[in-house]
Amino acid sequence: MSKNIFQIRRLEKFTLGDYLKNRRRESRNTLEEMAEKTAISQEYLEALEKNDLDQLPPEVYARGFVSRYAKALKLDPDKAIFLYEKSRSKRKITALPKIGLPFLKLQMFFNYRNIIYTSTFLLVLVLVIYLVKVVYPIYQKPYFGLSSPSRCPYETESAIMEISGTVQAESELWINQEKTVVNKEGNFSCLLYLKEGKNIIKFRVINKFGRERNEECVVRKIES
Repeated sequence: MSKNIFQIRRLEKFTLGDYLKNRRRESRNTLEEMAEKTAISQEYLEALEKNDLDQLPPEVYARGFVSRYAKALKLDPDKAIFLYEKSRSKRKITALPKIGLPFLKLQMFFNYRNIIYTSTFLLVLVLVIYLVKVVYPIYQKPYFGLSSPSRCPYETESAIMEISGTVQAESELWINQEKTVVNKEGNFSCLLYLKEGKNIIKFRVINKFGRERNEECVVRKIES
């Protein structure tokens, strides 16, 4: 029993590649010669001696190669399989952190405290978006913009002037206390007759929430 334990401890100091390669060199055989004897490709035998198990075929075939190669070298196939399994277990252990590291970081992130913070942040974000898009327009004065005249005050020689511009969609517009047609996009256009001298054009906009906006534009008609 102690002899077996001693042999196992002694084997643990070597890799499968060392075990096979040292024996092949002692027997003065080349990889090419061993490939012919075992009917295993030289590339696979070289991978075994380099302990590069990733280059081997699936395990069921790889174990057969290990056993066959060991027998061809007159080595104990059980010891060779033992070293093969030891090398495989080390390869799995070293590979696990690389695969598991992203998941470990995710697991560390998704703890109770971070979930609470993230949920609170998302709730506040949704609330802010709701306030900006729904609540804010209710308390905001409706939009109003003139395209004609292009500026205020304005001077013209014409007795008739086109008044056009844009207001907030779904709003009502009065120009000098007369209701003006506004299309679905909020655009409006109408003609006004100007008197000589100073003309004050008053605009009153009421949106669908009942918010009101009043604007004025001074247009001066000069003699032509």
